This record gives sequence, C-alpha cells and structure tokens, in this order.
Amino acid sequence: CIMRHLRERVVRKALYVWKAPIHEVLCATVIPFSKGVPWEVSHIRHESFGEEAESKKLRNLEIARRHIEKEGKAAEPRLWLNYGRGLHSTGKYKEAIEALQKYLDGSEWNEERYYAILAQADCLRSQKLYEQAYRRLLDAVRLFADLKEAYIDLGQVALLLEEFDNAMHWAKLAQGTEKYLDNYLSNPLRIETGAHEIMIVALMEKQKFREAIEECNKILAIYPAYREAIIKKAICTNMLKENEIAEAYKKLEFMLQLEGDREKQKSLLSAVPRMLHGRPDIAVWKEKRRGNQTLQILCG
Repeated sequence: CIMRHLRERVVRKALYVWKAPIHEVLCATVIPFSKGVPWEVSHIRHESFGEEAESKKLRNLEIARRHIEKEGKAAEPRLWLNYGRGLHSTGKYKEAIEALQKYLDGSEWNEERYYAILAQADCLRSQKLYEQAYRRLLDAVRLFADLKEAYIDLGQVALLLEEFDNAMHWAKLAQGTEKYLDNYLSNPLRIETGAHEIMIVALMEKQKFREAIEECNKILAIYPAYREAIIKKAICTNMLKENEIAEAYKKLEFMLQLEGDREKQKSLLSAVPRMLHGRPDIAVWKEKRRGNQTLQILCG
C-alpha cells in the first residue's frame, strides 16, 4: 500500500521565523490487497514526486557543485559523496562514478565507503556494465563481509547475467546475514524481501515452482499486501497446474498407442489431473495423424 504525505500549512511570518501549526496526514493512494498492514512492518520513506522531485535533485546537485568549485582541492570528502549521489540520481553515471571515487580516495569512514561502492556498482549496472558492477560489488564484500546489501546486489546482478545458481548462492548468503547499514542509507523493505525475490526469480527460471511459492510465502508472512509476491505466487501456481496437465497428456498419448474401446477411454481419462475430473464439458476423441493414434481434450 503506497501512502502519500499530504501537508497543509497555515503560517505567518514573525521577523525571520515562520509560526503556525502544520497539519499532516498519511493518505492511502491505492487499496491494499489485504485488510491492512501491521504498523510494526510498515516503512515510511520521505520522497518527493513529479516536478518537485526533479527540482530537488537538481538543487542538491547544484549546491554540492558550488561548494566543490569554491573550496577546490580543500573540499571535504563528503562533498564529493553528496555530489556523486546527485549525479547518480540525475542519470549522469560516468561523472557520478568519478565523484564517488574522489570521496573514496579521501575518506576513512568505512560505512559510507561501503555505500559509495554500492552506488558505483549501481551506476555501472545502470549502464548495463554488469560484469564490472559484479566485480565492484565484490570489493564491497571485502570491506564488510557481514552486511546484507552487497549480497543482495550481487544476486540481482547475477540474475542479469543469467547466472541463476550464482544468484541463489548470494541470496542464501544474504538470508544468513543479519546485519545491514542501520541508518538512513538502507531501505528496510529491500533488506527484508530482496534475497527472497532473487530466489523466486532464479527458481522460476529453473522451473522449480513449488520452491518459488515457498519463497513468496516468506515475503507474504511479513508483508501480506506485497504486490510482486502475490503476482509471482499466482504465476507459479498456474505453472504447476499447466505442468500437471502436460504430464497427463503425455500419459494419455502413450496409452493411446494401442487401439482402445469405450472402456479404454474411461481408463485414459483417469490419468487426467483432478482439476479436470467431473467436468461435463470435456470432449474426447481420437484421430489418425500419420498413422498414429492421438487424443485431444477440450475444456470449455
């Protein structure tokens, strides 16, 4: 459920201070799939929308740029981090990587260095330089092997490289790691669901739909209205049914190699999955194709 923050101000200016109450409210913008999401699993993220969001990105980028130009080589490393983040958010990925590297060269704060490396890897991924992004993420793991974020990102890049077993490897490492960047740089929703989502995609690619459903259920146990998990679970459930029907067809076609009478046809129908039993609109017939007997089943 996405909730938009609506704010109403009634203010007056007293010298240089704005004085007045501010009325704020969270309003649901879509109807959730479930009856509600418990507060303890909710995550509120402050985010601007539309023109306001674009204006804010450009404003922050311009502020960082002006400070860097003013201070020159004496600029604090964190200015380069803010500048790199601004470039990243506006899609200037090559310049962002360079700015973030200047931060890394001058900073000794490992938690933010870890974040800067993840941001560089995301810039590379956005340019579809997946192998370079993968190698950069390994640098983050070498810096902090006990944090989740790099494992989740490695799994996502492995999916893009179509290395599904490798993606599952990193997802399992993420699932077995409890720690993450416990500050504003982390997204709790991504931390909770990221590894499971990687597993779901990889398992679906490997046609392991039952295991994929189990991963969907793990997400839904935490976030009952999580749209992606609901959709993927429905897809996997449908694929299992399709596979059952396909297996039934194989059995029927094998048995129809021999000529059969009405009683034979009844026995053949018993091989059809339970979902087809008792349907009055099932029509069965045989026809010759290149000398072989085949069976077709129509479900109205």
